[in-house]
Amino acid sequence: SPIYSTIETPNSLREWTTIGSTLFVADHDSGMLIYDISDPTNPILTSTYTDSGRVFSIFVSGTTAYLGTSEGLHIVDVSNPEMPTFLGTYEHASLSVNYLNMVGTTSYFYGSAQNDYRLCIADLTDPQSPTLLSTYATVSMRDLTVVGTNAYYITSHSLYTVDVSDPLTPVQLGFYTHLTPASTRLRKIEVSGNIAYVTDDFYGLHMIDISNPSSPTLLNSIQIDEFPRDVAVVNNTAYLVDNTYGLRSYDIEFPTLPVLTGSYKTPNSAFAISVGNSIAIISDYTDDTSSMLMLDLSDCPPICPADLNNDEDLNFLDISAFLSAFSNTDPVADFNQDGNFNFLDISEYLNAYAQGCP
Repeated sequence: SPIYSTIETPNSLREWTTIGSTLFVADHDSGMLIYDISDPTNPILTSTYTDSGRVFSIFVSGTTAYLGTSEGLHIVDVSNPEMPTFLGTYEHASLSVNYLNMVGTTSYFYGSAQNDYRLCIADLTDPQSPTLLSTYATVSMRDLTVVGTNAYYITSHSLYTVDVSDPLTPVQLGFYTHLTPASTRLRKIEVSGNIAYVTDDFYGLHMIDISNPSSPTLLNSIQIDEFPRDVAVVNNTAYLVDNTYGLRSYDIEFPTLPVLTGSYKTPNSAFAISVGNSIAIISDYTDDTSSMLMLDLSDCPPICPADLNNDEDLNFLDISAFLSAFSNTDPVADFNQDGNFNFLDISEYLNAYAQGCP
């Protein structure tokens, strides 16, 4: 099995990040949890920080952890992971902080208070005295990332680009809306190079060209029916997790022609992922527990492309699923990935079926 270990957190796992061999976890009511993962087969809880209210998001830079909480933005010294120490906070009018990013000493976060939703920019040069630089009104945000001088955020239906080169006066550059609101529910965004990778609960994964941030353009979409939740992009590979199947990896060297390269069915629902040093950390939810799986990506089993219903068994149900997809020109049936649906796809599928599952 590729599973190194499982970490069961006390409360409701929200977000995490790793710095070297240290894992920092935002665990809602349980605060910030810090683990030593130098041995991924035996992660060790080194400390818990609970002086910040409910923790929704986390960003760690150097020896400082920035926490987005129900009580504002908290700044914590983590130079000694066994003894995290409070440095400062930014609080204002019952401000709740989500989707926290840092560029240098400038913080970008989604702040909400009393139905007022805003992209907030703050100067944290002096962590004991954070200064709000500006706010930018938005509708309800689903995720946020900042790359260079641009911020990218998504709502349920759209991707927005904002110029933050002058943090005092953020300016909207452009936006992209996919399909119609009834068929779209965007969830997470990851930016790599000039492409934004956006998961969509109702569709799959969208790859959007943001080389011109004033006019984002759809490059391609990977259709998946199992409620995709999160994506991590490393080099030319996109790792996608969903609510039903688990983990899939795609070669995205050519974004207009992504290729499925691997998969792993997680024990339960996967909601979030981070990848580094050939290790994937994936959330693994049940109705009763909130856990993280640490996976060795070099040991993930090969894919079984003909297993279209993902039950790890090839039978007439998979053939039926292929025929249905083929008749509906569903991209999953384009087995030679040439954009056409013809006898070549049928031949490729039958070859894959004959090879069986590993």
